[in-house]
Amino acid sequence: MGLKPFINLGPGDSIREELEFYGWEQRDLAEIMGMTEKHISQLVQNKVAVTYETACLLSKVFKQTPQFWLNLDANFRQRLQESAKVKETEAKALLYRYMPIRELRQLLDLPRKTDELVAAIKRFWGIGELDFGFLEKQAACFSKSDAHKGFNPFYALTWLQLSRNSLTAKLPSAKFNRARLETLARRLPEFTLNEPRNTRETNSANSVHHEEHEAHEGRLGKANPHLRGLRALRGERSNHRAVPSVDNGVVRFIQELGQCGVVFRQIDHFQQTYIDGASFFEGGRPVIVYTARHDRVDNFWFTMAHELGHVLLHEDNQGQVFIDSLDHLDLTNRREKEADDFAATLLKNAEILAAFKGVLRPSSARVQAVAERLGLHPGVVAGCLQHHGKAAWSSFHEFKDEVRPLLGKVV
Repeated sequence: MGLKPFINLGPGDSIREELEFYGWEQRDLAEIMGMTEKHISQLVQNKVAVTYETACLLSKVFKQTPQFWLNLDANFRQRLQESAKVKETEAKALLYRYMPIRELRQLLDLPRKTDELVAAIKRFWGIGELDFGFLEKQAACFSKSDAHKGFNPFYALTWLQLSRNSLTAKLPSAKFNRARLETLARRLPEFTLNEPRNTRETNSANSVHHEEHEAHEGRLGKANPHLRGLRALRGERSNHRAVPSVDNGVVRFIQELGQCGVVFRQIDHFQQTYIDGASFFEGGRPVIVYTARHDRVDNFWFTMAHELGHVLLHEDNQGQVFIDSLDHLDLTNRREKEADDFAATLLKNAEILAAFKGVLRPSSARVQAVAERLGLHPGVVAGCLQHHGKAAWSSFHEFKDEVRPLLGKVV
C-alpha cells in the first residue's frame, strides 16, 4: 500500500473541523470570541499565530485546554520552518549539481538568498521552472572518452550559456564576410609574429645560414672539444636573438576577426570542463570563444586555427556547437578531424615536424631558427613539437608568451 504524502496540519484545520461539527460559520465564531471576521479567517488559514489569549478563548469555546492550541500552533510553525529548510536545501543541491555556482559567483553578481538565487538562475537559462531536464538531454550528446573521466558536461553547457549570454553587447558592426575570413585564415602565421614582413624575410634567410652553420659546428665539435669551448666562451648566438613579441599580432588578429563579422569572446573555463575554445553561429554570425585555460601563445593560435576550421568548413550546419579541448580531441569525429587538419595546415605542422626529423633533443636555437624560416612564432613551433611528443612540455618556457593580458585590450 502506498504512503500518502505528509500534510502539515495547523490549528486552523482543527478550528475548521470544530465549526463543521457545530454547524457554525466563521462570523459566528467571531461574534462568540469578540474578534473580527478577518482575524478568524486568518486563524482558520493558519496565517496568524495562536496567542495565549486566543488559546484561552478557543479552549472555552471548544472545550480543549489552552495548551492544546498552543502546542498545535507551535508544532505547525516548527514544521513550516523545517519544510522551508528542506526545500531550500533541495533547491541549492539541484543548482550545485548542474552548475559550478562557486565559480559563477566570481563572474556574475549572484545573490546569496536561495529564492533570489533561484530566480537569477532561471533568468540565466531563460527558463520558467527550475527543471534541468533540458540539460540532461543536451549532455547526452557529448561523446564519451576515457581521457574525459573527470569531464562534467553540465558545467560545460553552463560555460556555453555564459558565452551566449555575453553576446548581448559589443557585437561587431560588420556582417559575416566568408571570403575575407578565408584570407585572414591564410595570413594567420604572420599574425603570430610582431615584425614587418621584409624583416622576417631577412631573418628567414639568416636563419637558414645559421642552421647550416650550427650543424657544421656541431659536427666539428664532436671531433674538436676546443671548438665547443670556444662557442661557450663567445656565447651561443641564437640564445641572444630576441623572441618576437605577440602583443600586436594577437590584438590585430582579433580586431580583424571583428572586421570579418566574427564575434570573439574570452570566457574562463570552469573546473571539470577542460575547454580550450568553442565555435558556433548565433543569428547568422560566427562566434569564437577562447578560455586561456593554457595561457600560452601556442595554445591561443592552435585554438584559433581549429575554431576557424569549424567556422569555414562547417558553416552548412549552423545549429551545431563545437566545444573543444585540444588535449582530448575526438579525431574519430569527421568534423573534428577536418578542423584539426585545417589548423595543422595553417600552422605548418608538417613542415615543422620535417625540420626536426631525426632530432632527438631539439634545442632552443633550432626551434627559433625553424620558426624564422617558416614565418612563425617560436612558441608555435615548440608547441607543435610538444603536442606530437617530440619535446617535453617542461621545455621552451622562453617561447611561451602569455596571451591573457592582451585580450583585455580588445575584448
